[in-house]
Amino acid sequence: MKRILTYIEVLCISVLVFTSCRESGLDVRNVEAEFEPYIQKFFTDAERYGTPISDKNVVMKFANLTDGKAGVCYMNRIPVYIEIDRNNWSKLTGPNASNEKEDLIFHEMGHGFLRRYHDNTELQNKDWKTIMCGDELPDGRGPNINYRGMRKEYYIKELFTNTSEIPQWSTYKPDFSHIQESVVFNATSSTPKNWYIDSTETIEARIDEDHYLVNNKGENGVYIPLKNNEVQDSIFDVTKDFYYEASVKITSDVVNTPSCGIGFSNKKSGSQNINPMHYFDFTKAKYINIGENSCKFSFINIFKDAINPDGYTKLGIRKYRDTLFYYINNEFLYHNDLTDLPVQGYNFGFIVSGNTTLTVEYATVKSSEATK
Repeated sequence: MKRILTYIEVLCISVLVFTSCRESGLDVRNVEAEFEPYIQKFFTDAERYGTPISDKNVVMKFANLTDGKAGVCYMNRIPVYIEIDRNNWSKLTGPNASNEKEDLIFHEMGHGFLRRYHDNTELQNKDWKTIMCGDELPDGRGPNINYRGMRKEYYIKELFTNTSEIPQWSTYKPDFSHIQESVVFNATSSTPKNWYIDSTETIEARIDEDHYLVNNKGENGVYIPLKNNEVQDSIFDVTKDFYYEASVKITSDVVNTPSCGIGFSNKKSGSQNINPMHYFDFTKAKYINIGENSCKFSFINIFKDAINPDGYTKLGIRKYRDTLFYYINNEFLYHNDLTDLPVQGYNFGFIVSGNTTLTVEYATVKSSEATK
């Protein structure tokens, strides 16, 4: 399955005959200026992990690649020859852009300088074991790498050492038995003022019998906040600890692409401009995306059989100190640190893809406080 949020699809071409671009024994270096800092860091990190690279000949150019490829490394060439898709690179913006660019270049240079091939091993929490994932992936999931925060140094070490180390964050199970929660906001079919109500050419949001319904008739996804038009004041300061939960269902004629879910943002009304926003959504094909909207790609794309494609799925996001924890049907799924992507805002809501209907049984926001 090819997803819109696909992170890095890489073509590795093995050339049967070694070809040389050197002249008179001189090193060859033909690199776009934008790539240079990442190339230098690759060689520095190689030395740091005891894998010094003596032959640093490299050609790295922009190209107009096809089939959604972000980069191409032509293996077994001297110098190492890499092409980076110009359009994809230009779209890597926002607070996580540097990590996304580094991940892409390190992946390609891993092919060319370390002779590493694709490895689709999964860790226990479904993060990829290595940034060298690619080609045909298990369950058709995307190769998104959470190459940032507490995970980044592990991925760099793994690239240069091929370590069998099991990172602590991949087996972590949180315990919040010491947390006391208080409901600060609750929305059900009997609390109409706690929902965003609207009817436009593209959005219809209303209470429908025993649930809340949002029909997005437009082509683009939107963010629908809790609370209706008249009371869009602050629900809760998300810099404090909280737990946000909703029971939601997707209705759409398209199985794979449409996604719906929950998130929190600093926006007060239904809008396509929802940056920054931390989100947790899923598709009818049982794929989950976790990410932050100012970043180009979701941090992880997971296949989860527990999703009911035709019924309700319970999603939960907990913020505790500098970490977000994600739950599906009361089961802990994933956690994500906020050290480089701090939260901001006061509004909780829903993500609804274009030409898709979201149905909600309830939504609740609770404040959290440690009791011991």
